[in-house]
Amino acid sequence: MLFFIGSSLSSQTIELGPEEKGSRKDVISDIILSDDTGIYALRTAVRFLSYPTPIIEKYTVDFAQVYSVRLTEFDQSNLKAQSIFPYNDRIFIALSERDKSAGRAEFYIQEIDKSTGKLTGARKKIGANKLEKRISLPNLTSRISRDKSKLAMFINEFALFGSGAVQIFNLPIGKKDDTYGNFTLKVFDDNLSEIWSKKVKLPYNNDRLSVLEFDTDNDGNIYLLTRYRPEDWRAKRKAKKPFFTYKILAYRNDGADVEEYDVTLENKYISDITFDLGKDDNLMCGGFFSDKFNGALGGTFFFTIDADTKKIIQQDTKKFGTEELSLFMSKRKAEKGKEISSDFSLDEFILRSDGGIVLIGESYYETTITSTGPNGRSSTTTYYHYGPILVVNVSPAGKIDWVTKIDKNQDSSTKAYSSYETAVVKDKIYFVFNKGIRKKSNVMAVSVDAGGKVSEQELFQVKDEKLLLRVPGCEQVSDDEMVVYGEWRKKFRFGKIKF
Repeated sequence: MLFFIGSSLSSQTIELGPEEKGSRKDVISDIILSDDTGIYALRTAVRFLSYPTPIIEKYTVDFAQVYSVRLTEFDQSNLKAQSIFPYNDRIFIALSERDKSAGRAEFYIQEIDKSTGKLTGARKKIGANKLEKRISLPNLTSRISRDKSKLAMFINEFALFGSGAVQIFNLPIGKKDDTYGNFTLKVFDDNLSEIWSKKVKLPYNNDRLSVLEFDTDNDGNIYLLTRYRPEDWRAKRKAKKPFFTYKILAYRNDGADVEEYDVTLENKYISDITFDLGKDDNLMCGGFFSDKFNGALGGTFFFTIDADTKKIIQQDTKKFGTEELSLFMSKRKAEKGKEISSDFSLDEFILRSDGGIVLIGESYYETTITSTGPNGRSSTTTYYHYGPILVVNVSPAGKIDWVTKIDKNQDSSTKAYSSYETAVVKDKIYFVFNKGIRKKSNVMAVSVDAGGKVSEQELFQVKDEKLLLRVPGCEQVSDDEMVVYGEWRKKFRFGKIKF
């Protein structure tokens, strides 16, 4: 998204659609696409000890349901819907099929008919991988270039059986098996014709390098953000020095040329990092750093790396001062220079239209409570705590202008109604969320302007509308509108916020 510079709007209104009945076993997981006729949503049918089955739904511009179609093809245990995504106003599903007898997994793309919600046309095969013992269907994910002319696919050749513990962007460190660190890169044009494909092996031993993110540019080049540990990392760790850094691997010229870009902070630990492609395909990295190896936040950093020379052409680091630290802790601790809790993680990296960036992080942690009933049986409940939001603004010159905080306190035994969604409207970023996960709470729209000023507006009381928002069903669909989705027991409603 682009953070636009311009005049701001003073307030926002919300219009809610009709109530619909649903099943608690089926959950909205994404707003796939919005067009002139309405919105298309992905609902997931959770199945015990099996892959979820996707349900495609369409709603009118007034949020009346047009259809709800379960893709029964995926009730088969050998099929897995890897992702459903829009591409040039069409909807596609990336899927994988396991052939146990052949020990292979095959990967396909197929279109979903917007008028019916059903699969249409023939499957397009995009690759196959060998399945090792106790390994399930490898992960497959996609990225679309900014001009929507290229579709990139990343196929990871390793996934733990059934558990989902190893995700595509978290290849494990410390394993020696050759399966780790192998993946396939593919790029297609806007007609889904393959431009190039390459099987890739990480350039370092797989106990030293892991893939975190990937992206593609308008020319179909692919970039991987990786976490790197040098050969002497154990000695560095023993000496209490930073023992890992980051590298961006660029696969250009149809994957034939591989370039490495180092992202490191001298004598500092990078607590969290992300990247994007800026002007002239220069690499823009930002995140948080710490003086300690505990994931805490001692400050924030920003780099711009020249894609051709590999040199850092912009760099700024800012250690949090007492004023910023006081937003997240007592003044006494802030004056002592205590770092912000490691509970915070980096969520979003928003490019501003003037070349600057905005970094957004959120506090999250879990607690577990075990209790014993009168019959002597014990039960354990996990509580999920989503706390404040941290916002950092970086100027086009690479200087960190301001840091601010948005308060919220979402504590619940479910993650369903926690976290937030953002909308970028002219000179403001809006954060929409449930203030708390309870009946006596409210739904908020909080804005941060270009100067870091925070303004709050209540959208409605939960008890009045009998509605808690679910973030996966909330998404900005135009320059000044956001679709929102909420539930209460077995009923659900869509709505639209006008900023």
